[in-house]
Amino acid sequence: MTVTAATYADILIRDNFSDTGATPSQGCFYESPDIIPSWHDIRSYDQLKQTYDLQRDQGLPLHNADVNNIYIRAKNLKGCSTAGKVRLWITPPAYILHPKLWAPVYPQGSNDVWAKMVNKTVDNNIAPKEVCVSNPAFQWFGDRNLPQDGYHQCLVAIVNTPDHHADPPPEFSSNAEWVAWVQNAPWAAWRNVGILGHDAPFHAQQQVIRNLDDSDGEFVFSVSGRGIGEGTIVNFMSADARCPLNVSTKPLKKNKNGLVTGRTDEFPLPGNLPDIKITCSYTSTEPLGYDFSLQVTFAKWNLDLYSALEMEYATRPDDGGPAWLSLGSLQYRTTPKTDIT
Repeated sequence: MTVTAATYADILIRDNFSDTGATPSQGCFYESPDIIPSWHDIRSYDQLKQTYDLQRDQGLPLHNADVNNIYIRAKNLKGCSTAGKVRLWITPPAYILHPKLWAPVYPQGSNDVWAKMVNKTVDNNIAPKEVCVSNPAFQWFGDRNLPQDGYHQCLVAIVNTPDHHADPPPEFSSNAEWVAWVQNAPWAAWRNVGILGHDAPFHAQQQVIRNLDDSDGEFVFSVSGRGIGEGTIVNFMSADARCPLNVSTKPLKKNKNGLVTGRTDEFPLPGNLPDIKITCSYTSTEPLGYDFSLQVTFAKWNLDLYSALEMEYATRPDDGGPAWLSLGSLQYRTTPKTDIT
């Protein structure tokens, strides 16, 4: 008697490039090409879809103490349209049998562990045979307790749809049980990934920007502060497909009063832009001083209307390191035109 493997008819996240949704999957089960660590690169839908069709792995190592965008990719194998959402965990290999110990990785700027799966038009309605990707990307900033280069972590992703709601069981009794679960769960995938590390002082914070004007415009981020190393570069990133953004200041310069300043080049934003989460990050060229403070201004270039976003820092009493204070909301006000330098 010939036994035919069952084929999944929903949103598939593959274990390997030859995975067609038949269960159990065959071949490698721990290097899913659909879990895509991208360091600080912003991946477009077209880039992610093209490599799906070309069967080329885009994944990069994770960088400890840095911004890591992680995209999840999948394909609708149903005969009709459907919707999906995805969540992601990271765990040391030693904890892979204990899902309760896995650490959730969050979509950029979100307190919800789930990200929507969307198509090219950033629509959650996924057509038959259509490739979909997580939006926004998940972001991982590292773990100060991890060893340096040469360490590995495991990324585990699960896609839920209206027809399939699943989570890992609370425990696995053996490696064989874990592998069998992965191979028989076409809504789940696993990727082992290397860690590249450094011990430079890295900091990141997330906030919201928006353009309330009806018209498109050119914007800048400018920064000024004290107690931060001259030459530091501050990066601003959105991994949201509605408004992908990845801009950095030029190396910060110190003036005669000890104030360190700099700004990005102008970048375009569309009119009537809703709330977009931004990750602001930097690695200081020297240890932060105890007088450390930093102000970031998000401004519409050479127009009266602008919003000021202040990022204040303090010193944690536990270890003397810098910590972010509460930011509050963006404020809009009219001021005379000012050239930001």
